[in-house]
Amino acid sequence: MDAQSNAHAASRAVAREHRIQVQIGLDHRVQRVLKTVKEVVDEAEDVAEPEPEERFEAGVEGEEDEGVERVDSMSQEDLRAVVKAACRDLPSFMFRILDHSRLAVQPPPAPATPPSWCVCNNCREMPTDVERLCCKKQPGNCVSKLPDFKNLVLDEGTLEVAIGFRDALLAQPRDDDYNRCHRYAAYRQFTIWSHGYLGAGNRRTIPSCCVWGIRDKYPEPSGQYVGYVGGRFG
Repeated sequence: MDAQSNAHAASRAVAREHRIQVQIGLDHRVQRVLKTVKEVVDEAEDVAEPEPEERFEAGVEGEEDEGVERVDSMSQEDLRAVVKAACRDLPSFMFRILDHSRLAVQPPPAPATPPSWCVCNNCREMPTDVERLCCKKQPGNCVSKLPDFKNLVLDEGTLEVAIGFRDALLAQPRDDDYNRCHRYAAYRQFTIWSHGYLGAGNRRTIPSCCVWGIRDKYPEPSGQYVGYVGGRFG
């Protein structure tokens, strides 16, 4: 009986030792795996992944390059069609195009010395006596330099609304000459701003400084302007 008990005890000891060795072996393997994983992670960290902004910029640059290539390969007719469609969908895009196109149309430089009848120092010589009119403000307060003049008379968005309303009211087609269309609209805007609605046939002379402020914004390529034309009642 003692011999049998001793045999069982020895067997249990052997099994326990085996489990210990197996556990030690597993621990060693786990340590090796963890070491390998750590090395892989360290290598991955050495190769810096681009930040989201960098990835976005890279994507945008790639799209821009592709877009430029497509534009370069398009015909003149296709380009015109695309630009017209873009202007219909995004009217503000048209302003950017026109800003670039107007660079080639330079208004005449303002004279170094204003005419003798000018008070504000921003007038230019006019062809007729009736047009030789100044806003009569001191140089620092010239009407053509006021923020309201820029917002109500020169602003392209304001003029677009006025032109669209007038064309719809009169059931007339849009003038295809952008600068001329906006120049005449600016003249009308100034008159309404300064005098209110006068009605058909009533006109007022616009001060030279303001006339040239409008012409500088929307110049005539030829440099030849119609000038003031009196109405039936003035």
